[in-house]
Amino acid sequence: MMPRWLQIMILIAVAFLGFLVYRGWQEMETTAYMSCIASIQSVMDQGLRSRSEYTEIIWEMLPEDESWTLFRGADVDPIVVMLKPYDCGRSSDSSLDIWGNKIVIALRRSSDTVGSRAWSMGPDEIERTEDDIVMPWGKTIP
Repeated sequence: MMPRWLQIMILIAVAFLGFLVYRGWQEMETTAYMSCIASIQSVMDQGLRSRSEYTEIIWEMLPEDESWTLFRGADVDPIVVMLKPYDCGRSSDSSLDIWGNKIVIALRRSSDTVGSRAWSMGPDEIERTEDDIVMPWGKTIP
């Protein structure tokens, strides 16, 4: 029979390894989601630079001044459907973040181009906090 102290040590080691696996899984999920939102931003940028049917639809949605137009909730769905992001992995709904909330897309017309941002409010589900994921990386929420 194994000594009691050894049983306790094994139990602690297994619990610690379980914790490490769980934290690793969380980090992988967050990284995968960041890749998804980056692909949405990338496809938005590429599509908005070239004239296409979907670009014209988006242009029509924006005011002529240079103010940002925010798309939230159900308004995000048609944009994401048009974008068809390519790196959203196992999620069947690219408009949701990994916490189950709709991403937010901001667009603005500027002379002959359209500026764009995409973001998630992060795990705290509160906008403009430090856990928000904003693309392009390093930009702020308009």
